[in-house]
Amino acid sequence: LTGCWYDIEELNEALIQCQSSGHQPIVYICKKQTMTGTCKEQLTKMLTLKAQGVRVRLVIGEPLGPACMEAGRPNFGGRGIQHAKTLMVGRYFLGGSMNWTVSSRSNHELGVLLKLNAEGVRSVWEWLDVLDAHSEDLQEDRGEELGVDGTSVRTFQPIRGRNTRPGSKKPVVAA
Repeated sequence: LTGCWYDIEELNEALIQCQSSGHQPIVYICKKQTMTGTCKEQLTKMLTLKAQGVRVRLVIGEPLGPACMEAGRPNFGGRGIQHAKTLMVGRYFLGGSMNWTVSSRSNHELGVLLKLNAEGVRSVWEWLDVLDAHSEDLQEDRGEELGVDGTSVRTFQPIRGRNTRPGSKKPVVAA
């Protein structure tokens, strides 16, 4: 499973059941969003999966500089995010715009389920190898977990959401 945002309890339960039945699920999740994002239960869900034996890999995005320079835009530093949302079981591949969150149930999302041939399976595994090369295992001690830019994250506190005004928890309503 790959994703950027994640907080669905039923999906956690299914991954844990998969692990308990002898399979080896791996979750590739965006490190930036897991450690500092707006999905407040994401880190807790990932730690629960890890405690139950599910491998959780935190994906670190590519540096933004080269893409900005190529597009002729200023480079403000930083990194991209792991934005792909996929699930692969055997030869079945689900990909789309869906986030693995409760709130995304209210979104207009689209997913496509494909039954892959051998070449398609190899292609997905090659892509997962790239993600894996840009990933690190989630550490159990979240007090010492390193943040996106190597800074220590003592406690998990989501950043203020995009749809709120500074100093307010009320949603911004467009006029």
